[in-house]
Amino acid sequence: MDGNNGYFSEFRKGEVNELMQLLKSVEVERNPEKQREVIKKVIAYMTLGIDVSRLFSSMVMACNTRDMVQKKLVYLYLCTYAEQYPSLSLLAINTLQKDCRDDNPMVRGLALRSMSSLRLPQLVEYLLPPLKVGLSDPSPYVRKTAVLGLAKVFRISPSYIRETGVINKLYDMIRDRDGQVVTNAIHSLDEILKDEGGMAVNKPIMVHLLSRLKEFNEWSQSFIISLMLRYQPSDEDEIIDLFNVLEEKIRHSNSAVVMEAVNVFLKFSELVPQLQEEVYLRLKAPLLTVFVSSGPEISHACLRHLILLVAQHKAKVKGASSGLFDEDYKFFFCKSSDPAYLKHLKVKALVEISCEKNMHELVNELSEYVTDMDTELAKLSVKAIGQLAVKLPQVAEHSIERLMSFLDLSINYLSTVTLVVTQDILRKYPHFSGQVIGELKQCLSSVDDPEAKAATVWMLGEYGEDIPESPYLLEDMASSFSEEVSSVRLQMLTSTIKLFFKRPAECQPILGRLLETAVADTSDMDVHDRALFYYRLLCANVHEANRVVSSAKTPVMGAFLDDQLKEYQDDIFREFNTLSVIFAKPSHKFIKALLPSSSSPSTAAADNDSDSSSSTFSSDKNSTLLPSDEQMPRISAEHLEQHQTGGYSGNGNTSSSSSSSDGHKIELKKRPSSLSPQGFQNKWSTWETAQGMVEVHKANMDGSLLSKWEKSLQQSGVLCMASGVVDGVSKYYFYAQHHNTRASFFLVETIVTPANNSFKFVVKSDEQPDLCLSFVSFFRDSIVSLN
Repeated sequence: MDGNNGYFSEFRKGEVNELMQLLKSVEVERNPEKQREVIKKVIAYMTLGIDVSRLFSSMVMACNTRDMVQKKLVYLYLCTYAEQYPSLSLLAINTLQKDCRDDNPMVRGLALRSMSSLRLPQLVEYLLPPLKVGLSDPSPYVRKTAVLGLAKVFRISPSYIRETGVINKLYDMIRDRDGQVVTNAIHSLDEILKDEGGMAVNKPIMVHLLSRLKEFNEWSQSFIISLMLRYQPSDEDEIIDLFNVLEEKIRHSNSAVVMEAVNVFLKFSELVPQLQEEVYLRLKAPLLTVFVSSGPEISHACLRHLILLVAQHKAKVKGASSGLFDEDYKFFFCKSSDPAYLKHLKVKALVEISCEKNMHELVNELSEYVTDMDTELAKLSVKAIGQLAVKLPQVAEHSIERLMSFLDLSINYLSTVTLVVTQDILRKYPHFSGQVIGELKQCLSSVDDPEAKAATVWMLGEYGEDIPESPYLLEDMASSFSEEVSSVRLQMLTSTIKLFFKRPAECQPILGRLLETAVADTSDMDVHDRALFYYRLLCANVHEANRVVSSAKTPVMGAFLDDQLKEYQDDIFREFNTLSVIFAKPSHKFIKALLPSSSSPSTAAADNDSDSSSSTFSSDKNSTLLPSDEQMPRISAEHLEQHQTGGYSGNGNTSSSSSSSDGHKIELKKRPSSLSPQGFQNKWSTWETAQGMVEVHKANMDGSLLSKWEKSLQQSGVLCMASGVVDGVSKYYFYAQHHNTRASFFLVETIVTPANNSFKFVVKSDEQPDLCLSFVSFFRDSIVSLN
């Protein structure tokens, strides 16, 4: 076999049997090189996903070797398949225990790591003695492996670890002379004490770790510094001492160490408000250094944190004489070598750091980006200029001049975003309308985007008395009124009636045609209702209609609501140096609790037109999506009787329906939309339980009855996603769809226990509660009606 590529050559049928014969061959056993080659091929097949578990007994016999490479390969194999062959795994224990006493520390460490990775509860009593011995081993490699091994044993048997006093030994390991052992000990304590909030940090531990901080590698330093947040300082002097110790770390070459140190500074400075301004100023230079000197990915992450700091500085530091980066705005200018995502974020950052000192320079810089080849950057730059104008009145006139110059470029996407931005500026500064209205005639004929059209029509309605051609511009648009989108048509109605009261003679025919067209068209009820409202208002009292439509509007004060909507800012700041800052939202907004993968449907029906094929679940019989009886509320029989459905028709129509005696009705699609197993799992993990767990008892259950029940459900539009039988307990996962919906589903998990004649099922859906209850009633009736 030439080279490593030969191990990953095409798999041939029967080759696993051939490998089994080779492993058992006396000739191979006597030739270490041949045996190693065979074992390499076994591992190669295992890596490719081929099931080589049949070789387990032969591989166990091969672990007794002095060849280090072969030993690693065999131990890797044992760790992979040990759970499938727990009894045979015991055969390898003697060899592993012997290797734990080997003279070579690499062998001792490998044996400890492999033993703790077997994940077999029956082997716990064999694991703990070697691990305890490993904690005092002269080799740091063995000690750090033993420390992590205890955390692995805890995952198998938590009570065993707590009862044997191992936690105290791990606390003792924090004083180990090797930094990596200390780090691993803390990680293990965090895992074991997770329910208590992780390892406790008191003053002696804090002082000990900080005094040895230079002994740790960079990533361990970052972790140790993050532990300081668990400590509660007793007074201001202790906080200042901590800041002095960490001072050099905010200037570290590793960005992770810098960000963790910054996090400690920020969090502890909140305890001493009079220090906050000084702390922010002290952190500015190190953060700018990380931002400017790092690669684009780290610069992007750092910039996200800088934007958050600017916002927090404004909110938390009262009476600050200036902004955090008022004088350092040039660091945020885009470079030609910056990737697009970093340029886009820099544009947003320029808006955040803007002030009266730098506003004109920022507008000029943003104007340079407008002609960039990146159209998204150009659009963001135009929007940023508009935001600066709204934020800082002193630069509004300069911004409008720049915006009007963009219209002269005759670039469609630039004209579109410029008109939308100009609308926002005029809402706050109506007195600048004279600089804008001259460009509207040219824009209206060249802009196709609905949002830009709506903005232009709004300006014609507000300032049309100053534009001689305004009625005729609206008249041109009125000819294609029915072809416009809803937002444009709504704005045309409003602008036309406003202009009617300013220039009635010219606008009356246009308004009449628009109202007639809109009232007669019922395809868009929003447009229809608004036109009908204006028509009735005019019929009732023209002067009153003028007062309502043309009433004076107060200019917008301050920033727009969209710019001030930072309700999660404090939550994000509490999660500083996490993904929450990168995503600009708290962790609970993007992290979802996932169900165990063993409980998810494993296969789906090949397609909705064919019979749903069942799949066997290999999970434990207790593995289920259903909560325990204590956790899940039950539905009373009386409650269901109020919604009990009658006969359920399964004819050949496109939808099936069932009606109850009290008038509740459920109609299902005969052929619901396709739903993948992953889609089922995602919906199940995010949707709330519709009504609770329902339990129904049905006598004389057998396989034929369950098959008949599953078939009748399928005929009615309830398809089986997956099913299986484990230890006599049948599990079914169904889904159905209401005939009036496209994306909503009813999801059902059912546990059938023939031994006690029990059906338990839970329904989840995002449909209306009354529809969910009707579906629960129907599903219950499908069980009750079995015979």
